[in-house]
Amino acid sequence: MISNIIKLSFYTNKIRELLTSVVFFAQILSVQILYYPLILLNFLRPNIKVFYYKRFWFGLLILTLSFVSLVVRDAPSELIFKSMHFYFGIIIVVMAFSFNKKFKLFGWHLYVFAGVIIYEYIVIKIFGGPTFIQLMLADIDPSFAASNKLVKYDDTGRLWYVDTSRPLGPTINTSISACMAIIAVFFIYTYYKIYDFSFKEKVKNFILLFLLFLAFLFCKSMTSYVVFAFLVLIIFGRNMFKTLSTMKITKNLLLFIIIIITIILAILLSIPTAYEVFDTILGAERYNYENTIWIIKDKFMWHQLTMKNFLWGQNLAPKNIIWERGPYIMVISDYRPLGGDSILLNFVETFGLLLVIFFFIYIFTLCKKEFRWLLLAGCIGSLHYGVIFSMPGKIFFGALIANSIHLGKNKNNKV
Repeated sequence: MISNIIKLSFYTNKIRELLTSVVFFAQILSVQILYYPLILLNFLRPNIKVFYYKRFWFGLLILTLSFVSLVVRDAPSELIFKSMHFYFGIIIVVMAFSFNKKFKLFGWHLYVFAGVIIYEYIVIKIFGGPTFIQLMLADIDPSFAASNKLVKYDDTGRLWYVDTSRPLGPTINTSISACMAIIAVFFIYTYYKIYDFSFKEKVKNFILLFLLFLAFLFCKSMTSYVVFAFLVLIIFGRNMFKTLSTMKITKNLLLFIIIIITIILAILLSIPTAYEVFDTILGAERYNYENTIWIIKDKFMWHQLTMKNFLWGQNLAPKNIIWERGPYIMVISDYRPLGGDSILLNFVETFGLLLVIFFFIYIFTLCKKEFRWLLLAGCIGSLHYGVIFSMPGKIFFGALIANSIHLGKNKNNKV
C-alpha cells in the first residue's frame, strides 16, 4: 500500500514537472493557448495561508486598478486583454507559484532552455540552418521569413530556407533568451551561496551554469551584454564595499587609488584599438548630448507621451498618429501602444507612471532579497524587449520571485 502511494506520488510529481515544461516552452511548442489554463490549475488547491497575506490582496488591487484605468481611458477590449495579460500576467504566475508550492521550475527545465539555444547555434553555424523554430515561424508567419531573409529559391525553383540570423531560443527572441540565460547563470551563483549542496549536485549545476553561459555567448545580444555588465558590476561593487568597509581609508590611500585609475585610463586611451572601444561605448559622435536629447524626444513623440499624461497614461481610444523624424513623416493608423523596441516606455504609456511604480514595488517586495538584483537585471533587459513580460520570462521570474526554482536536494533541507 505504502509503495503504491510512493509510486503514485512520484508519477504525480513528474506530471507536474511536464506541465511546467509545457508552460515554460509554450512558444516553441506552439501551445500558447494552454499557457494560462495550465497556470490557473494551480489555484484549484490553494495554500489557504496565502489569503491572509496582505501582498496577495495588494496584487489583486493592482490588477483591479489597472483594468479600471484601461476602461476609463477608452481602451478597446482587445488592447485591454492583451495589455493585462502581457504586463500583469507575471502577478498571476507569482500567485500560482505561491498557491501551489509543488509548482516549481526545475534544473532540467534550464538544461533544455540552454540546449535549445546551443542546438540552434550548431544548426545555424555548422549546418547552415534552418532550425525547427525558424521553420515553424516561417510556416506561421510568412513575413517573418521575408524580413529575416530566411527564404530563397534553389536552381530547381524549390523553396528553401537559409539562415542569416542568430539563435532565437525558447522565447522566440534572441535578446530575451540571452538575458534569461545570463541571469540564470548568476542565479545559480547566488543559489550556491545560500544553500549547501552535495558534490554530485554541484557538478550537475556547474555543467548547467556552463551551458547557460555558452547559450548567452551564442546569442550575441547587445542587450544581454548590458545586463551581464550590470551583474558583474554588482558583484564587483559588493566585494569592493566589503573590502573598503574593513579598511581604514586614508587620504593617501584615496589619492593613490585615483592616480592608479588615471594612469590605467591614460594607457588604455593611448592605444588606438582601446580608444575605438571607448568611443563606441561612450559614443563621442553617435551619443553626444544633443543627439541623446533628440532620441529621448523622438521616443516621446513616437509613444505620444507628454508630461500631462505621463503619470496617468494617455487616452487609449483608437487613433491615427503622425510620427516625424527629420525629413521623414509616417502616419500610423489605429495606433495601439503594445510591443516594439522599448517595452517599459510602452508600459508607462499604457498604464501611467504611478501604476508602473506600484507594480515594480510589489514584485520587488515579494522577491527574496538575495534575488532582487537578478530581478532588477531582468527589468533592465526589459527596457528594450519584454524580458520579464515574455511567456518564458513570466515563468522564470515568477518562480524567482516566489522562490520556486529547484536545483536539486541541498543540505539545508530547503528547495
